[in-house]
Formats: sequence, C-alpha cells, structure tokens
Amino acid sequence: RLCPFTPVNGRMSVPGSSLSPHWPPHLDVPRDRLTLDVMMQREEHLLQAVQTLQQKNKELHQALSAYHEKELAFVQQVDLHMEKVEQTERQLLDKVSNLERQNEELREAKGPLA
Repeated sequence: RLCPFTPVNGRMSVPGSSLSPHWPPHLDVPRDRLTLDVMMQREEHLLQAVQTLQQKNKELHQALSAYHEKELAFVQQVDLHMEKVEQTERQLLDKVSNLERQNEELREAKGPLA
C-alpha cells in the first residue's frame, strides 16, 4: 500500500495539504520510530472508531426522535385530560350554582321561620 504521508525534515507530513509538516500532532515523532505499518494500523483503528461513533450517533438520534414523539403524545394526552377536567369543573360549578339558587327559592317560598 502507498502511504499518504511523506517525510519532511525527518518527520511525517501529508503531501499537498495546508497542514503543518508536523501534522497530526500524535505523529510528531522521528520517522524511524513510526513505521508505515503502525501508521496504517492506527488509521484503520481510527476509521473503525469513527464508524462506531457515527453508528452510535445515528442510534442516539433515532432514540431521541422516538422520545420526542412520545413526549408529544404525552403532552396531547395531558392537554385532553385537562380539557375534560375543566369541563367537569364548569359543569359542577353550574350544578352548585343551580342548587344554591333552588335552595334560596325554597327558603323564600317557605318564609321566615318563627
């Protein structure tokens, strides 16, 4: 395999890049201490790590979307429940008002107690 890195002043560099001759920082060692095989293994390991992280990121986004949908459904359910509670409250207040009115009418019709 061809190595995309070339030595510059005894250190590794990426040809045609705007990166410094000491890029990447963890490769800033003399060329004789960092062999092509080690570099290729490290690159393969890093690419696998990137793929793993991308997959995990995708799974987390899917889980987040699912939780968001559940949250929206829950909020709709709570809103519906609160509407029913408010409707029941209005009905009960109307009943109380009617009962108070009827009670007052009965008291007036019976007259004062002696």
